[in-house]
Amino acid sequence: MNFGRRLFQALARPQMQKDIASQAMEVIDPVVGRLSGTSAELHGIINAGLGELKLVVWPDGQPMEASIQFAASFVQHLSALNLRCQEYATKQLLPVYNDSWRTGAQTLTPREFCSMLQLSDVEITGVELATLRYECGDLFGGHGVSVTSFDGVSFHELQAEL
Repeated sequence: MNFGRRLFQALARPQMQKDIASQAMEVIDPVVGRLSGTSAELHGIINAGLGELKLVVWPDGQPMEASIQFAASFVQHLSALNLRCQEYATKQLLPVYNDSWRTGAQTLTPREFCSMLQLSDVEITGVELATLRYECGDLFGGHGVSVTSFDGVSFHELQAEL
């Protein structure tokens, strides 16, 4: 093979991969329903007894099918995982709110704080990372709250943040 042809193939390869990654894709899963987007990112709406929620699935180097299976497993446990995340966010972020963000308002109790966390989005990345995003009114100046699990649905390795 001559140098010019090898150079062309080397330069064209990233573009060809980009074209493949951006191809439209639609998946219908019995648990998560219809997901559409590209092979790099799928979007859908789920209703797991908590109202309509946005779902995003990023394979993050894993096969998309494996990420969708993880999403389905996650959605099947969403009610319990949501309660766990609300409790964790309350434990981690209520002191931050009461000490730093509260402006003249009365100190919130854990129950009051937790009731203000309204689940809005679920993000699945790969086969172990899941993030639940919450809207919380003006608690943190309009910022949302997220809780991320780094160990799949076992939810032992968590992080809460604004």
